[in-house]
Amino acid sequence: MSRESVAPESAQEFFRDHYDRRATGLDTRALRGPDVYGSALLPAVLRAPYRYWEQLIAGSADAEKSLLDFGCGQGRFSVFPARRGFGRVVGIDISAASLEVARERARYFGIEARAEFVAGDCEQLPFADGEFDVVIESGTLPCLDLERALAEIRRVLRPGGRFLLVDTLGHNPVLNLRRRFAVATGERPEFVVSHILRVEQFEIFRRHFDNVGARFFNFATLLATPVARWAAGRALLRGLESVDATLLRALPFLRRYAFKVVLELDRPAVPPPANR
Repeated sequence: MSRESVAPESAQEFFRDHYDRRATGLDTRALRGPDVYGSALLPAVLRAPYRYWEQLIAGSADAEKSLLDFGCGQGRFSVFPARRGFGRVVGIDISAASLEVARERARYFGIEARAEFVAGDCEQLPFADGEFDVVIESGTLPCLDLERALAEIRRVLRPGGRFLLVDTLGHNPVLNLRRRFAVATGERPEFVVSHILRVEQFEIFRRHFDNVGARFFNFATLLATPVARWAAGRALLRGLESVDATLLRALPFLRRYAFKVVLELDRPAVPPPANR
């Protein structure tokens, strides 16, 4: 199903139903454990960008600050900022069933007094202008109109606030073959695959935010996927993470073929010029 072929409200219904089905009937006992949230939930080969993203989030934490988890899903990344010192964490998502899982997670970790979860449209956020100090995002933007989503994120951030995101890049030809197969088998929606973030779209971010910093991950490390669960595989993964850090710093043309990117963006204190 392609979002281009349906009315926007029909696309929203598709994504709502898709994520409701994934969350409905989930055994929430699987969410329990000291590390069952954030980057620890991910396969070892994918943790490096999320650990770095979490470091950025922790560096912005303050009991006087509020944070919005944009497209929070089941709340697996909402727990981290609440436990790292943010005074208020709000998650928004279109899937009511996913939000019930997020609330269960918050109760388990004892953060329900600082974390709230709201059902809503991420392209029309139900929040006041400048309500948040930090917005985080991980994997939601490919489901949305990027320009609308960024305008809303900018609107709800206070002047000088920060937008910190980790998302997928869509340039790697090997990964794109796998994605096309996933579409053909019904594993992934066409709209998401065709709207994965591309380096050229960083210009759209620059229209809305200042100081757009990018760090790229998961180029060579994906080679460790088949063996990362074993001790020797973990050693190989650590070596490949070092290789990635060197290659992606020294050879900029390789960055577009990375699997993940972490972006740090600052909300300007004043609106951009009309001709920007």
